[in-house]
Amino acid sequence: MKKVRDLIRLKYETRLSHEQIARALSISKGVVAKYVGRVEARGFEPAVLLALDEGELQRRLGSPPRRPQYGGRVVPDYASVHRELKRPGVTLTLL
Repeated sequence: MKKVRDLIRLKYETRLSHEQIARALSISKGVVAKYVGRVEARGFEPAVLLALDEGELQRRLGSPPRRPQYGGRVVPDYASVHRELKRPGVTLTLL
């Protein structure tokens, strides 16, 4: 989170470009854009964010936890697949 705090300071206090910030902090321009976008989308004041402790800054700017997903598909029943493969002439392609 120290880099995020530095990112906010460099962006809003020193008015550096995303490329300059990325080079100064050894991160990608995409990461800079992601955090600047989060600050602006959520309407936070940069001065308020800089005054927060590390945990609160992480809570406010961190991404929400992801739900586990399997690409929108149904997880196969591997027991039945295994049973079917034991039958003669059945292949994975057929299943």
